[in-house]
Amino acid sequence: KNVRAFTRRGADWTAKYSRVVAAAGSLPAKSAVIDGEMVVLDENGRSSYREFRKAIKGSPGRLVLIAFDLLMLDGKDLRALETVKRRAALEGLLSGASPAIQFSGAVQGGGSAPFDGWPGVRWSSSSGGVALAPGQRARTAV
Repeated sequence: KNVRAFTRRGADWTAKYSRVVAAAGSLPAKSAVIDGEMVVLDENGRSSYREFRKAIKGSPGRLVLIAFDLLMLDGKDLRALETVKRRAALEGLLSGASPAIQFSGAVQGGGSAPFDGWPGVRWSSSSGGVALAPGQRARTAV
């Protein structure tokens, strides 16, 4: 398979993301466009931007793709489908995949509700919205 990885701005980072690219090549699909966020997870399973920057330069094997949307599969454009249907297809595609690509589970609720009960954690902002109308995409930030 000819697997390539691109940044949000279209730069080809296939070589820098070689572990994830290799994992994507093992997925049970002829072709796919997966939207996600490349991260490095710390010892507590949280993403660390500082560790991400270090990994890009010196230890790319630590990079993990947190996949949250499946835009195309085997030549079929899925963007007109409801987000929940695309995510269900993505979860199925990633079932049994290498740990280099992980499915980002959805959190039900909105605002800070999903984070209530996390002692000592203060949230400056939170946005929800997983179940969108067909053709819409969400970018969330916490």
